[in-house]
Amino acid sequence: MIFADSHTHTCFSFDGDPDTTPVLSCERAAQIGLTDLAITDHLDINGSVEGYEPYADGPAAAAVLEAKEQYRGRLHVALGLELGQATQYPEKSRAALAKHPYEFVLGSLHNLRMAPDFCYFRFEHPDFGPALIQHYFSRVLDETLELIDFPGIHSLAHLTYMHRYVRRAGKDIDFSPFRDRLELLFTRMAERGIALELNMSNYRRGIPLPMPTQELFRLYRACKGELVTVGSDAHTAGDIAANVLDGYRFLSEIGYSCVTVFRDGKPFTDKMKFI
Repeated sequence: MIFADSHTHTCFSFDGDPDTTPVLSCERAAQIGLTDLAITDHLDINGSVEGYEPYADGPAAAAVLEAKEQYRGRLHVALGLELGQATQYPEKSRAALAKHPYEFVLGSLHNLRMAPDFCYFRFEHPDFGPALIQHYFSRVLDETLELIDFPGIHSLAHLTYMHRYVRRAGKDIDFSPFRDRLELLFTRMAERGIALELNMSNYRRGIPLPMPTQELFRLYRACKGELVTVGSDAHTAGDIAANVLDGYRFLSEIGYSCVTVFRDGKPFTDKMKFI
């Protein structure tokens, strides 16, 4: 059985807790009874290439591999990466993935081409009405459909990342006009063996809504999407596995009994362990 956190960050992420080393993350994971931990520090490729978000990939990979060996037999540790905006600099992204033996790669989209991270959008502004919100989510789907064609991605992270900031502004996204394109996205993912991540980080931010929503996860399942990874998106050791069990209950309610992790670079699917 699996009790896993497949999306965590350490001091090697630009926004990670400076005291959270890979060893400390592993120790916390072992203490709370995880079977699996993926350490997926950020590499937002546009930030790295353009110089405003450095990533110490060499020291990061070495530290995770050292922790992996230290905890072998107690905890399955995956050298992971959260690769943001891969298709905005595809050659640089391919080169980055080739530098280290990454076992698990999350593909994510924090910003659109020629636009800032969604966390900087002023969705609360009166001019940011439903039509403009729909416009931006349409662009999210355009770039996400490109993203799942990028080789080397194992799971699509927080598909509705934009939704977090829309909800924080007291607004919402109507996903129903995008059903056909979402079906296309989910069907392609299922065909290519790309998992959909259930990201539970909103709960720590006072938004009791997973990413993506139950509505979209039900659609993914209807499109024969079977592979699911679950992540806390922790940026400090103390948040590792936060709300993961809530995520398992969420998945059980819509008919899932298993989740997927990556062990020594290979996908492994088993029943969820409720503790």
